[in-house]
Amino acid sequence: MASPKMERVVVKTERDGPYECYIQGDKHNKTLCVTWHDIGLNYAAFTKFLQTHDMVNIAGKMCFVHINAPGQEPDAGNLKDVHQFLSLEQLAEEIDPILSALGFADDVGIVGFGEGAGASVLLRYTIYSPRRVLGLCLLECNANPSSFLEWSQEKVAAWQLTTRGMNPTTEKFLLWHHFGSDFLEDTKGKRELVEEYHENLYKRMNAHNLSKYIQIYMNRNDVSHKVKDMKTPILLVTGTQSPHAKEVEKLFYSLPDKRNSTLLKAEDVGGSIMDENPSKLAESFLLFLQGIGLVASVPMTRLARSSSLGEGSDRSPVRNKEALAKKAASVDQP
Repeated sequence: MASPKMERVVVKTERDGPYECYIQGDKHNKTLCVTWHDIGLNYAAFTKFLQTHDMVNIAGKMCFVHINAPGQEPDAGNLKDVHQFLSLEQLAEEIDPILSALGFADDVGIVGFGEGAGASVLLRYTIYSPRRVLGLCLLECNANPSSFLEWSQEKVAAWQLTTRGMNPTTEKFLLWHHFGSDFLEDTKGKRELVEEYHENLYKRMNAHNLSKYIQIYMNRNDVSHKVKDMKTPILLVTGTQSPHAKEVEKLFYSLPDKRNSTLLKAEDVGGSIMDENPSKLAESFLLFLQGIGLVASVPMTRLARSSSLGEGSDRSPVRNKEALAKKAASVDQP
């Protein structure tokens, strides 16, 4: 199956912008997924993932709206010096105006799919606007403020970008952020991923704009106490080698209803499961979506089908799929 068509649309809201957005798939599909990217990345991280073998069938049944944070799109020009980059909460408030400008009705439910800083934006959106969110898939999501060590690393990285442009110090920080401390090891093709990331970082990422995005992520506030009342189904994803694994686990154990939430902690994966193990993420994402009653016509993979053996037939279809998702994702529950 060919990848769904993609349309580029630039949106300027009353408060901010421009936001370069990409609509991937048929806008009339019933399932709408909104993506938001991490620092040092942009929409291409998601389109690359959607083109993998295990995601093609899922992508064909959904419409994806990829939102680039201001100035983070490939080959972007400098944001004006007077441009005040919004906080994570304020960026979350921009999602509804952006979707309206793209032609989506206010009553259309969405699935949020975010990574790192983008996951933090979508988490905040759901905290303040839960009515519209059908479910969340959050990769490397941190609900806590930056630790002193992280804050100092991000502070130096942002300052270096502002004064020197793209540089080895900032690159090293971003590589750690995305791939973990063993990013230089030639494990499962990780060196190739690092080289690809290096090229995109230096050739297509605007250093001036990236510094602003890093700064607002660095200055994020604590929302861990606000997730205790969340009822939205959530799939949290991290890797055993991720520098963010402990924070993701903290968030999972803060959620009020473990029957409605799932934790995937992928073996031998750093902080970039979309690159390092896309098939595992695709499988868990599909089971999560089917667990909340979406994309029921997409067939499960062989591994997911084998995980269903031994499940009782007395569960409802949705609950059974939730149980399968938890089993396939190797969930840790208290």
